[in-house]
Amino acid sequence: MGSKENVALQLDRDVYAKGEPVILRATVLGTSLEAVNDAKVKAKFQDPFGNTEEIDMPWILTKDGVYQCRYETREDGDHKVSVHVEIPNLKPLDVETSFSVTHPFLEFNNSGLNENLLRQMAETTGGAYLNERDAANLGPLLKKLLDKRERTGSFVEEKDLWDAPVFFLLLVVFLGLEWSVRRRGGLA
Repeated sequence: MGSKENVALQLDRDVYAKGEPVILRATVLGTSLEAVNDAKVKAKFQDPFGNTEEIDMPWILTKDGVYQCRYETREDGDHKVSVHVEIPNLKPLDVETSFSVTHPFLEFNNSGLNENLLRQMAETTGGAYLNERDAANLGPLLKKLLDKRERTGSFVEEKDLWDAPVFFLLLVVFLGLEWSVRRRGGLA
């Protein structure tokens, strides 16, 4: 955020994903701190490579003294914005601010509830998709799912590692290999 004398800049965010639009607002006040609606406001955006783009900031008709523009981000990195304001009967003002552009945050895209996908996953794995309306029926539904599992014959069998001869044999081979490597290197 930047402000100098009678001009205050406001970005809708400090960090943007590449390709997202930047909304810049400038609030312009006169000498008596009254809103000025007849100023000429221009924003100059500079990307990290020094490329610049100048955009006019028109007055928002529904908000006194507020001017706004939109800028499309194209490059990653830190961007600078300088705003030049010409108010009738006053000297021109220049105000600066900055923002950053990064790679898109893919994990936040489409982060809403996808009931169809959840139902499909539950059906595929033999489970059930429930929402808050199904909470009252949770007990009978769990009993039904457990009965279904018992009929299909799924069960959990626990075995100690030492009862599996293949794993024991692999362990002995790796220990012997490690000992021989150390022996050849003069470490044993």
